[in-house]
Amino acid sequence: MTSSPFPRLSGLLISQFGGAFNDNAWKLLVALLGIRQVEAVVGSGLDLGAASQTQTTLAFTAFTLPLLLTSLVAGLLADRLSKRTILVAMKAFEVVLMAAGTVALWITPDGGVLPLVVLGGMGIHSALFSPAKYGIVPELLPHEQLSTGNGLLELWSFLAILLGTVAGGLLLGVSGTSPWLAGLALLMVALIGLAAARTIPPVPAARTTGGLADTWRQAWAALAQ
Repeated sequence: MTSSPFPRLSGLLISQFGGAFNDNAWKLLVALLGIRQVEAVVGSGLDLGAASQTQTTLAFTAFTLPLLLTSLVAGLLADRLSKRTILVAMKAFEVVLMAAGTVALWITPDGGVLPLVVLGGMGIHSALFSPAKYGIVPELLPHEQLSTGNGLLELWSFLAILLGTVAGGLLLGVSGTSPWLAGLALLMVALIGLAAARTIPPVPAARTTGGLADTWRQAWAALAQ
């Protein structure tokens, strides 16, 4: 009987859950703060609906654009460095971002530019985290457990997306006029994720040669085939 892959993946699963949870909670929180700002100016009606869509689009763009621009370099780093090193470093970066977000909401409780900058940082964090989290699974598990391990990773990711999206609105509502408390809660989640990432077993770097041009050529060759 094949043993469960969960013990070797537990640190990865918890850290991935925390990162995806914070990504979506912070994204929604920033969007809702923007909508709250607009509502205070224009009131209710058609203008509020259009402005709310604009604020939501702005938040999603602030997150997605840095993610897209960083993705190719992320794949290169995941090959050249130990994936565990990248995962731990990105969780530490997430702690810094959530701490900065908490301070930003304390300084500007109505939102504004600073929370959007933090959201862009979360996009970079996600781009650098993703190749390492997927690539490390076959380095931690034997072949016969890969399907189960990948299924667990996707399950925890989707749960984090759903719960994080719900939590963003709930935390903002509960925090009332002190939205920095919502940021503080997300900082606690990031700290738990960092502690979990440090329990991931060490793995060597996949390769020590080649650069960005080689990555481009390999990617193009794979697409051409």
